[in-house]
Amino acid sequence: MRRMLPILLVLALLSGCGSPSHPSDGKSDSPEGVLPLPVTEDSIREVYGEESKITPYGCDFLVYSSNDPNNGQFDWIYGKTGQCCPLTFCTHDILSYKITGAGQVQILQGTGNPINAGRSFPSLRTAYAALRLDETGQPLPTHQQYGIETDSPYWAPRGECYTIGCPHGSEALVDLRVTIEGVEAVFGPTAENADGFFDAASSIPVTEITFAGDACILTFRDTVLESGTADPTSNATCGLPTSFPAGTLGGLQSLSLRR
Repeated sequence: MRRMLPILLVLALLSGCGSPSHPSDGKSDSPEGVLPLPVTEDSIREVYGEESKITPYGCDFLVYSSNDPNNGQFDWIYGKTGQCCPLTFCTHDILSYKITGAGQVQILQGTGNPINAGRSFPSLRTAYAALRLDETGQPLPTHQQYGIETDSPYWAPRGECYTIGCPHGSEALVDLRVTIEGVEAVFGPTAENADGFFDAASSIPVTEITFAGDACILTFRDTVLESGTADPTSNATCGLPTSFPAGTLGGLQSLSLRR
């Protein structure tokens, strides 16, 4: 199966999040999910820990807590009531975040994959506080609360550079198409690694996105322009051999595009 990489010329840098956590080791004697009044940064740190990052917003607070520098939990604390509302838990690198309104945060998630060495486009996650009540109208425990989350593409400003893809050996660039919206690159196995190229493979080779003036440069690492000759004894069913058509790319492994 061929691997495909769509890249917009305007660099719509795309790309997860898991289940929310909550401050279960708090030292406060207040009901779960409610901090004692008055709410202060010191009282928040007693529940969330000294390493938590606290951002005031009016009389409220956004709290980012994590045991790992590359991911973590976002909570919103209402200063007038002490109510804690979990917003979202992010498992990808957190490049930056900002408050967009009361009970709202927008997070720029990074490209690292917590499971493997693959990297994808950054993405934006917006989370909103949503307080859930029981049958008596009282807030549910914190571990039963979770925010409302929405994902959207990240439109990076020109000049931001990223590395995406997954290192998994040499591959062949078998097709390249330039459209009015962007570039589509298609990758296939080489003759040497055809047996290990499975049908569900979808990750792309390591690809660097850089800039030189007004030129956007895509560099495909560990990539060749011809797949070679298939071994007649191979069990591969990938339609080998295949090769990149002759053209202006020649033997280059870097493609320069201008707006």
